[in-house]
Amino acid sequence: MMFRRTLTAFLVAMSASVSSASVSSASASASASTASTENENESPPRRRRRLSEEDTALRMSGANRILSRGRERLEMAADDPHRFLAENSNNGDNDDSDYHQDDSIHEVTLQDFLEVLTSDLAETLGWKEDGSVEERAAAVARYVQIANFDYSNAVEKEIAYYAGEEGVEFGDMLYAYVICMRGPKGESARVRKANVYNYVVTHMQNISSANEQGVVMNVTDAAYMQRYLESLETVFNGPEMTCSYGKFRSSIMAVIASMKGTGTVPLNSIMKIRGGVVTSMLGKIFPGGGYAKDGSNLQDMDAQILQQDAFTPEALDVDTCAGTPPSDIARLETKVTNFMLSRNEYTDASTNQTVYESVATAQALFGNLTSAQIQALPDRLRFWYRVFELGIDSPMGCRSYLERLDATLVSSESAAKAAGEFPKATVRITLTEIDFDHFQNDMACTFGLLFSLALLPQVCSLELVQIIENDSNADSQWITQGGRSTGEGGSKKITDPTSWFKSQDGHSRPFWEMGIQGEGQIVAISDSGLDADHCYFQSDNPLIRDKRIDTTQRKIVQYDPYVDDVDEPAGHGTHCAGTIAGHKSPDGGATSSDGTQDGVARNAKIAFIDTGAYCGPGCGTLSIPPTDRLMNTGSGEGLDEDSEAKVHSASWGISFNRQGLTYQYDSTAKNMDNYLANHWDKLMVVAAGNDGRDRGKSMNSPGIAKNVLTVGAGLTSPFDMVVDFSSEGPTPDGRIAPMIVAPGAQISSAKAEPAKTGECEADGALTTKSGTSMATPAVAGSAALVRQYFMEGYYPTGAKDSSASVKINPSGTLVKAILLNSGQSMKGKRVGGEDVDSVPYDNIQGFGLVSLADALRLSGKNNIVARAVDKVEVEDGQEMEYEVVVNKTICNGEEVELRATLVWPGELTQFRRFFLSFFL
Repeated sequence: MMFRRTLTAFLVAMSASVSSASVSSASASASASTASTENENESPPRRRRRLSEEDTALRMSGANRILSRGRERLEMAADDPHRFLAENSNNGDNDDSDYHQDDSIHEVTLQDFLEVLTSDLAETLGWKEDGSVEERAAAVARYVQIANFDYSNAVEKEIAYYAGEEGVEFGDMLYAYVICMRGPKGESARVRKANVYNYVVTHMQNISSANEQGVVMNVTDAAYMQRYLESLETVFNGPEMTCSYGKFRSSIMAVIASMKGTGTVPLNSIMKIRGGVVTSMLGKIFPGGGYAKDGSNLQDMDAQILQQDAFTPEALDVDTCAGTPPSDIARLETKVTNFMLSRNEYTDASTNQTVYESVATAQALFGNLTSAQIQALPDRLRFWYRVFELGIDSPMGCRSYLERLDATLVSSESAAKAAGEFPKATVRITLTEIDFDHFQNDMACTFGLLFSLALLPQVCSLELVQIIENDSNADSQWITQGGRSTGEGGSKKITDPTSWFKSQDGHSRPFWEMGIQGEGQIVAISDSGLDADHCYFQSDNPLIRDKRIDTTQRKIVQYDPYVDDVDEPAGHGTHCAGTIAGHKSPDGGATSSDGTQDGVARNAKIAFIDTGAYCGPGCGTLSIPPTDRLMNTGSGEGLDEDSEAKVHSASWGISFNRQGLTYQYDSTAKNMDNYLANHWDKLMVVAAGNDGRDRGKSMNSPGIAKNVLTVGAGLTSPFDMVVDFSSEGPTPDGRIAPMIVAPGAQISSAKAEPAKTGECEADGALTTKSGTSMATPAVAGSAALVRQYFMEGYYPTGAKDSSASVKINPSGTLVKAILLNSGQSMKGKRVGGEDVDSVPYDNIQGFGLVSLADALRLSGKNNIVARAVDKVEVEDGQEMEYEVVVNKTICNGEEVELRATLVWPGELTQFRRFFLSFFL
């Protein structure tokens, strides 16, 4: 069987000249699919050439020059480590604005990479900032070594494709690279990416490209440029540098590598595995700790203890690179199976034992090394060597393990999916059953799977699917509506609080008084379950829980049983749903009447997706569906564009702190941002998390996403203080978090009692809970009130106008802007019995406490003059001006406050245009 050369063999072979005709190492995918009985000297089947030998040599000349330079660099590492380290590190002697400009494929230095993308690269390569020159040079040499090795394989694949070799598909020659582009301070990411594109076109005028269907595309065409921009996914965007990764052919990368101010490096397998993945997996296998960093005690895994603790394996989220053809996504299973099952078998002469070597092993840094060489490697590399010994390269192998894997497409862009393309996708891989009799092998194969997936050029990122956690409404009603007097710290805009609707507690509900109680709105909720026959949700029509839409229901128009169709006793989902739209029915669901703990938008309806199985008291974990299914809750047959759910409440998230994970922008946040960037009509309201006692950088995911609205929790008395458990920002990339605050302490709401029917307040069917999970539905309910305000013509006068000309269906971005604009300053946070000061726009309160009466005009009730601008299309670089005249005379001598809030959906739209919404 012909295998791709190991890295060790590659280093030796690099002393020979490399040309377009002499690159001979077999590619991973070709090697993996070759039968073991095949003669390695047999010529592969030939097809008609796609490019002549002369044109191939011309096209690949830059790539061969880079390979030659790679040989020189690694020779220098052995001969002069001091010089090597100086020329391959950010040591202050180089002009970083120009990178090194020496036609290398690793101009993005090891230190550069560690700053822009979270991974275990430093630990794996043995890099230490305070290490000796020799230690640091060895780590950088490994970094350069992998870059050159991967690039050599990419060059070989491209040559094979042009030669028409059988089995080499278009996608096989596209490898993933990190491209870092420097530019003037403040220059947009799009401009920097466009500059690279134009440079390539200028220097390779004769380029044409064929997609996987063989259709030739002209790279100078605007549509082709747009596709290029979309294929570069930004992973770092600073004032002076933007870094992205994407898939390209090696000849194109050779041109990019020569561009001033631009650095490149292949995205290798170690870089793709997100930071903390390995340690998180080891922490679960060794729940008491004590695992050796080098893997020397992996054989001590105790399956019996783990089995008693109901051990469940980790699932992996595999993010494909933008631009990956659909056929390549379909082939992922075949490719990774070949990596793990195709093996060389030989007898070790020194031990007389049979040795197995997989395709994956042949591409690792420890492939074909002696025992002494392996012992000299960093701990993490020795760990990987031990994992392969116990799994992929063990006598048992991983065939049985692979047969128990399940792969699901979790996320892909809907528009691309409809067009038959997948600019990016997430595939979730889960082990459906554990073989506790061979537990050690299963766990080792899980690590082997992780490494093998990272070897695939179609894959750009790998991370674990983490545990999704979920933690009196009367107070939420009046606080979020702004129904408090100036003596209670209320807004000076209030003119006559005594005329507003008052309940038995004496507090005002100004929006309810104006007839805004959620009518005509549907709010989507994803949570543990919903007790549909509780009096706050009951209807006199039978509820069919099969995902269908039924608008005749009093309260629940859809129940999607994604996991099951019931909530647990005193369940999380029923409580949250009650805060949003619970409304008491005294007669079995025929009519509604005032309840003591009705929801914020009590006349809104609910579309519910059940994401939690009842697994016993305190279980508290959810199974989140693919993004499209999750976000389409409340959409479908029976609902038009104006009536479907545009607000989604998600009181769940991944706790980085509790699970010991690296605080980073993960796939959960990224998938949500990608979806909302293309569906700006929707608003996703999410919980910040309950790890605030750990203080800064304690946010949950997807609360760290840009396009969601992340909610922190406040007290109800005093209501201008944040609760100690409310998670704090900033986000991993430095943005403010949480964004807004609502009551989340000791909130009384509906109590699920699945064994009963029609249970109500008199039956004790209310319960009290605390958490940002309780604050989130209060904001989601407020969002429903904002939507009703616009859709029923209250804007701009503050009085209902039934004429069609003034009715507006607001985008999710406008609703978000208004909620942020309504935020009122809070005094601080109560931590351990002491008050910590907080100011607006910090990482404790964000924009402050939601108070709708401080943002939206209510005729005769406040002095607000508001202006909303929605769905404005602005091209990149275009400027738009809006003039605002402040008339102080209408404020009766009071201080005038002007607040403007701008919201736009994130990353994806910046390649085309911005859709802006702002409110002042």
